[in-house]
Amino acid sequence: MITRLKRTFQYLYQRPSRYVETENARILRGKGMFIPPDAIICVHGGGFTQRGWAPWEGFKERFSDYTIAELDYSLVGKGGNRSVNVYEVHQLASYLRRNYLAHRVFVVGTSAGATIAASCDSGYVDGVVGLYGITKITDLPDFLVDATQEWGNPYPNYNGLLWIHGRDDTLVPVSHANRVRDWNNEVVLYDGGHSEKVTRFEAEIRQYLNARS
Repeated sequence: MITRLKRTFQYLYQRPSRYVETENARILRGKGMFIPPDAIICVHGGGFTQRGWAPWEGFKERFSDYTIAELDYSLVGKGGNRSVNVYEVHQLASYLRRNYLAHRVFVVGTSAGATIAASCDSGYVDGVVGLYGITKITDLPDFLVDATQEWGNPYPNYNGLLWIHGRDDTLVPVSHANRVRDWNNEVVLYDGGHSEKVTRFEAEIRQYLNARS
């Protein structure tokens, strides 16, 4: 009861604007009278060298019961690597807890963004969902091998993540999903290839997030 009253006070007198742009992120506060209790950081793909937001179409609308933060992380060749990108996610998670009262912060990443998400530390984020990400520097096209080597070790660090991967993925083959099966992780395989829309897996993502709430 005390927590709810505190959140009501903070919403009425300290609530952040509905839409905020920081130096490297766009934050959309969820709909409703109160600030949503949880937040999702969205981490795009693009082979570590581009900003690939196409698979995220409709995600903010379908997950409007969360505060949504879209992270434009530093790209390879422009200061980006494993330690820098993980630090950027961790900093954004701390920002959401401090300024948006987020009780839990989840990270959802696609392709290269899934690799970044899976590298995060459980001390900063409460759950990770990765879609068709890179987990090793083999079974990849040459251009992805080069970018991944420059980025750093793609081995997943997070314990207890949800990994979603296409059986017919020719860019990042399904063999990358097999490396995630350890450490109490859940792997969901689907019929299809790379860059499927994230909203296709709304049910699986919500089930995972709810189980960790």
